[in-house]
Amino acid sequence: MKIVDIRARVMRSSVPEFLIGGGIPYNLDLASTIVEVVADNGVVGRGETTLARGHDREKTMAQAVVNNFKPLLIGQDPREISRIWEELWVYTKTIGFVGPLSAIDQALWDLKARTLNVPLYELMGGRVRNKIRAYATSAIKKAPEEHVADIKRYIELGIQGVKLGIGRGVAEDKRLIRMATEAAEDKIRVAVDANAFYTNHMDAEEIAQICDETGIFWLEEPVQHSDIAGLAYLNHKYRTPISGYQTEISAARMKDYLQHNALEIYQPRICHSGGITQSKRVAELCDVFNKMFIPHAFGSGMKNAATLHLIASTNNAGWIEFPVVLDVEDPRQFMTGNYLSNLQDISMDEQGFVTVPSGPGNGVELNQDTLDQYQVAAF
Repeated sequence: MKIVDIRARVMRSSVPEFLIGGGIPYNLDLASTIVEVVADNGVVGRGETTLARGHDREKTMAQAVVNNFKPLLIGQDPREISRIWEELWVYTKTIGFVGPLSAIDQALWDLKARTLNVPLYELMGGRVRNKIRAYATSAIKKAPEEHVADIKRYIELGIQGVKLGIGRGVAEDKRLIRMATEAAEDKIRVAVDANAFYTNHMDAEEIAQICDETGIFWLEEPVQHSDIAGLAYLNHKYRTPISGYQTEISAARMKDYLQHNALEIYQPRICHSGGITQSKRVAELCDVFNKMFIPHAFGSGMKNAATLHLIASTNNAGWIEFPVVLDVEDPRQFMTGNYLSNLQDISMDEQGFVTVPSGPGNGVELNQDTLDQYQVAAF
């Protein structure tokens, strides 16, 4: 089997751009790049990555896939994923652009599973669960009172967890945390994400302390990812699990956190960490060190589906990030991938679980009827 073509599609976001705050001062736009690896037997594997800054900038990603990575892949055997990953990693370290590598890696896994006519999780050792708890990412920066109203709605919907964006300043963050946990009434787990907002340990400690007092599920990215010693200090001193980092690349970097006991929960994202190959290695390392694995999955549907398979095959996992949109008829419906034909297969049930897709590969398919509506460019 040989790779005969590499294609990239730039997809506009299914939802408007939004501000999450914390250490991220700009609006996010969930436009994405879908990478397609085409084999000589006609099977197509797909992966997805994003710059989260809109479809115009996403064209840079798509052009890098075709102009820089495609020449390295044509003629290769797509089943030799580990060897291809190492070759592309050598190149990626030179140009510093890991998004294309992450999407290509996802596509190779998807293609191999589709060729074998098996779900993706079968290539990762088989599934240990077929349903995964969803936590709602309440990413948009809102007033605390609005977050409280959202939490009450999540409870009505049967959702079992929620993650709120903090990083507004110590006083406001403490107020939000108290209001949110009171509204939860022990009916829903509440996590908070600072997106590396805090620039000194005194402020980070105040937030960790209020998290302990209120029973926060986890405190995500309280300081910069480079401050491994500071993270280890917080993780040792406070009961609330410290988690991160969606900004990290490769299992080798996550090894540094593990060796310093800097985090309790590890959260790579397959569209940035080096794809499924590296995220699975992180999961296995976490298992060895008795740490939890809750990978980032916020964004569009193709990478979310692949992440479901990764979690399904991982012992020390069990939660999937879910972008809940409340102002629609059914907020349990997956809303940030309207270019997919079977969104119901990655949507949430009334008990707050997402069933892992059982079709070949990642289990989701492009919707040819809506593709033109969302596709901005193709390379």
